[in-house]
This record gives sequence, C-alpha cells and structure tokens, in this order.
Amino acid sequence: MAPGSTNIWGIKKASVSVLLSAEAPISFKGYRFPPDIISYAVWLYYRFPLSRRMVEEMLAARGIELMYETVRCWATKFGLAVAKRQVDNTARTYRGSLTDSTLLARCVRRQ
Repeated sequence: MAPGSTNIWGIKKASVSVLLSAEAPISFKGYRFPPDIISYAVWLYYRFPLSRRMVEEMLAARGIELMYETVRCWATKFGLAVAKRQVDNTARTYRGSLTDSTLLARCVRRQ
C-alpha cells in the first residue's frame, strides 16, 4: 500500500518519516527568532528546573522579548530534537577522549 493511500476501511494512512539521528536538521522555517535563540530557550527550559516564565525573564534580561507561551510552543515542538542533539553531541565529545580518572589524575598533578 502506498503512503497516503487508504486502507480497506477508507482510513488514510499518513506517511511520516522520523529522523532519529542527531545529524538530522531541525527545521526552524517560519519562526521569527533565529534557531540559536529557539534552541537556547528550549535548552534552558529542559536543562534547569525553570518555569516558562523564568525562561522568558532570562531571555528578556538579554534583550530578547517573547512570551512564556512561545517558550511552551517551542519546548513542545523542538524539545525532543534539541535534547537528542545535546545528548549525542555530549556522547561524541567524550567518546574516545580522556576518561574521568585520567582527567582527575591530571587535575591532581597540576596542584
């Protein structure tokens, strides 16, 4: 059965492609703010125990005026993708690099 076609009950099947990789680009088309601001707001909301209003106030302190409802919409739409990208980037940073014990040993030697 082709994507978007109907089955025997006349119900349309949706063709949804899910990109699970962190390399998959997040589309920010049609949004007023740049992707960096959207990603930063979503990251703040999920990384720290902040309310949407707190994120709004933190961005306002940096000269970015938006409503807490905007943060909610962004968190709902981009939250999973931003989190996945952050986890994959963190894993990629530490994969094949120094272990915690090696880093601790270097810190101890410096003192």
